[in-house]
Amino acid sequence: MDTIIHDGKKLTASKTFGWRPAAAGDVDADGKPVSSNYVAIVKIADCPVVEKNGRACYDPKGVAQAVKLGYGGTSYGYETKESTARTARVFTDARGNAFPVAAGRRYAKVTLYVVSNGRVYTTSWHRPVV
Repeated sequence: MDTIIHDGKKLTASKTFGWRPAAAGDVDADGKPVSSNYVAIVKIADCPVVEKNGRACYDPKGVAQAVKLGYGGTSYGYETKESTARTARVFTDARGNAFPVAAGRRYAKVTLYVVSNGRVYTTSWHRPVV
């Protein structure tokens, strides 16, 4: 598996997501338009397959944005999903420390997406919601 390190976090290459330059109609996590010098994450399964130099590749042009990111830079961003624990659980935060979440309490799963070397890399962690 391909891995990279970004801001001290180990990320793994995604087989599900690809990328393209942001286009008109793409929005960030706050619903604001994304500038064209940023990237947009797309699902590879939604992309048509084309042949380039004798190899099959996905063509992301015109494919809908799959993830609305809170951008940290032009080539990376964060997706945050909040949930309520049904049962008591123990999660790991970004530093690898365990923290308990009681039943009925809120927590968030944060996923980091980084585009590097023509691929999308991801990692996830949890954090308590205060």
